Amino acid sequence: MTNIIVIDKNNPNFPKELTDPLNNTEPIPFPVPPRSEEPRVFVLSIGVNNSNPEAPLYYADKDAQDFSDNIIKKYPKQQIHSLVLKNAQANNRSIQAAFRWLEESTNKKDEVFVLFSGHGVVDYRTQRYYYLSYEPLGRVTNQNLISDVWIGNLISHISG
Repeated sequence: MTNIIVIDKNNPNFPKELTDPLNNTEPIPFPVPPRSEEPRVFVLSIGVNNSNPEAPLYYADKDAQDFSDNIIKKYPKQQIHSLVLKNAQANNRSIQAAFRWLEESTNKKDEVFVLFSGHGVVDYRTQRYYYLSYEPLGRVTNQNLISDVWIGNLISHISG
């Protein structure tokens, strides 16, 4: 059984928080699947095209969708839960919520796949890498920087 969470602005159930992330501080509730004793597959796939207007990307969102689709094809007999965040859906709040979703949903028997497709920057002073989440004007701001340390810390809390 495949459970794919479709994030689509035209869907009436689309969380409004994803379209206007700066005006709402409540957590975004991605549905947590019921616990299972059988191993499951979880996919979190994130793709942002417009995080840098000087060097636009054209396929990061497609990469995110293709990654999820290929994992689903690879595990046809397992229960799969996939969350794909593309462009405006991939702001810091929704990415944080997606990692909470993984943390709350997985157990040690599960397999977890995570993909970030998009631009990143290095702070040469600290030698820290930052993934750029969605920012409407394509600027680098404190609101769209996601550090490698933050990502590593979140991944270390995921059971799968």
